[in-house]
Amino acid sequence: MSPLTISETLIHYFTFVSPDGCLRQGMRSGGQLYSYVASFPAACQNQAYALAYGLSEYGQQVVITDSDNGYNVWKELRSLPQPALNQPETSSIFPTEHRRC
Repeated sequence: MSPLTISETLIHYFTFVSPDGCLRQGMRSGGQLYSYVASFPAACQNQAYALAYGLSEYGQQVVITDSDNGYNVWKELRSLPQPALNQPETSSIFPTEHRRC
């Protein structure tokens, strides 16, 4: 599936905690949720599209957002992996301390 290209003015940003406990940037567009992959300056449009097409070859839905400053590449969020059956339950899905990745 070819990557979609949309204007950054049409998306909504959010932050989420990834399964490894790190804070990640995400965005919502057209009812779909996406995770940030990389940014490229306006002069590097070809690199942004090369990365996006490379990711889409693995079956991932990819979006490129464009702005005056350049391009951002995003991949669709999938369901979080289920915890292993032998792991203890925790009282919260959020870590007690945020790590920077």
